[in-house]
Amino acid sequence: MTHETAKETEAGKLWELVQYGIQIRVEKEIYQWCHNNNINYDTVYASFAETYNHGWRNLGQDHFIRPELSHEDGDIGGHCVKQMSVLLDHVIAQIVVTGEWTGH
Repeated sequence: MTHETAKETEAGKLWELVQYGIQIRVEKEIYQWCHNNNINYDTVYASFAETYNHGWRNLGQDHFIRPELSHEDGDIGGHCVKQMSVLLDHVIAQIVVTGEWTGH
């Protein structure tokens, strides 16, 4: 697949990465919330995500399927999600980088 401009290509890559980072942040928040409230994380996150996705697959609506991430302790790891998200000047990218919501 090609795109009309390099700017569109780079913006698309950054936004895809930021979306993935937000998904990781949401998973980590759910894990922490479950831990703080003495609620089974595997039920709240993993089992419900599996059930949710299974339902959409059965309906032939794969475009509604959400990622099912495995929990990793600590902050977002790896070499690109946080590091590259700083390149996007947007509050959502900042949530990926800092883990904090600062508002608009």
